[in-house]
Amino acid sequence: ALSSAASDVYKRQIYIHNIGIIFGIFSAVVLTAYLLERGVIRVNKFLSDGSFFLYALHALLMLVLARCITKVFFVDSLFYTVALYFIVPCLTTAVSFGLYELLRRYTPRICAVLTGGR
Repeated sequence: ALSSAASDVYKRQIYIHNIGIIFGIFSAVVLTAYLLERGVIRVNKFLSDGSFFLYALHALLMLVLARCITKVFFVDSLFYTVALYFIVPCLTTAVSFGLYELLRRYTPRICAVLTGGR
């Protein structure tokens, strides 16, 4: 069973997580559409090509990173919970695209198999 402090942290993480997903998806779609229409940004081929790899890897990688960071730096505070909420996805994205680049550069055939030739 979870301790009272760990249970409180978990409840805060779920609440923040659900709000963040709803707000984040809406904001990302609206902002991206706006910037693409105005010509402020263009599609990045590397990010576009590696997005499936990120999608396939992110759930497992986020779980592992969150557990490792929590075991090493566990602090029972709202600030820690919010910081973890933002740090883990950023690390997951960086690690995933880093792995994708290494696979693409040094083992292109394996990369093509793993990503469906995307």
